[in-house]
Amino acid sequence: TGPAGLQGEQGATGMTGGPGATGATGAQGIQGATGLTGATGLTGNNGATGATGIGFRWIGEWIDDTPNGYLVNDVVTFLNNTYVCILQHGSGLPPRTPLNATYWTLFVGQGATGATGLTGATGQTGATGLTGATGPAGTNGGVGATGATGPAGEGASTGKIIAISMIFS
Repeated sequence: TGPAGLQGEQGATGMTGGPGATGATGAQGIQGATGLTGATGLTGNNGATGATGIGFRWIGEWIDDTPNGYLVNDVVTFLNNTYVCILQHGSGLPPRTPLNATYWTLFVGQGATGATGLTGATGQTGATGLTGATGPAGTNGGVGATGATGPAGEGASTGKIIAISMIFS
């Protein structure tokens, strides 16, 4: 073989090859910083107007002989419960107390008795009261036991007799 020849001119670019096979999935990157809060959205439209609510009329304690009777939705108390009238009625017989379910329904029932509270602190001692009246005299006590014999008196140890004379007129 002989010596190498001179380098020739660069040839034309060849055709682009087909896509290569998909590479393996890379490791997950670190989480980015939280983005800024977006602008407040527009105020929405008002909703439809709701139905008109039921109105109640507070009467107070139930009484049997009321001149105007009771109207639907009148509210009364009876035996520690609250009732609402469901059928207009006047006073009279048969009894139309709130216990009569034809005319009344329980609105609010009495709650259960609560737990006993804690004992309060002991209060301060009060002021001394006035002295009471003197009581009646007590009965005399019984005769006491005879006491011990006392020591001998003066002159008794000498054996001298002392005479005392008394003259009565």
